[in-house]
Amino acid sequence: MVQRSLLSLQLSSSVDSIQEFPYALNEVTINRKNTTSMLNIETQIDEEYLTSYWADGLIIATPTGSTGYSLSSGGPILAPETKAFVLNPIAPHNINVRPLIVPQEAVIKLKVDGRGSDHLLSLDSRIVTVNNGTTIES
Repeated sequence: MVQRSLLSLQLSSSVDSIQEFPYALNEVTINRKNTTSMLNIETQIDEEYLTSYWADGLIIATPTGSTGYSLSSGGPILAPETKAFVLNPIAPHNINVRPLIVPQEAVIKLKVDGRGSDHLLSLDSRIVTVNNGTTIES
C-alpha cells in the first residue's frame, strides 16, 4: 500500500459540502469567478506573512497532484513520498513570482479578495463558491 498526502481545509465561512469532506488528494485551487480581474490572495505560512499573490488564482498541490494542474502551470514535480506541498500561482501579475515548496506540516492560510463578490474554490473535482474575504486554512 502506498501512502499519499492529503490537503485538509477549514473555511471562515460555512460551506456544507466542504465541511462534510474537507480533503483533497491532488490539489486545492482558488480561482476568479465571472470576472477577468485578478485576485489578491494574501498568504501566510505558519502565521507569518509570505506574500500577496496578484494572479488569476492559486494552486496548492500535493505530491500526487503535482503532475496535473500545477505542472501545466509551470510547477515542479514532487515524488509521491515527498512530505511537502506546492504553492503555485496561476498567471501571476509579477514575473518574479515562482512556485514555492512548503513542508507538509506548515499551516497555509489564504485570504482572497478581488473585484468580484465571490470566487471559485476547488478540492480536486469538487467546486464551491466562496465570498470575498473568506479565509482558507490548510
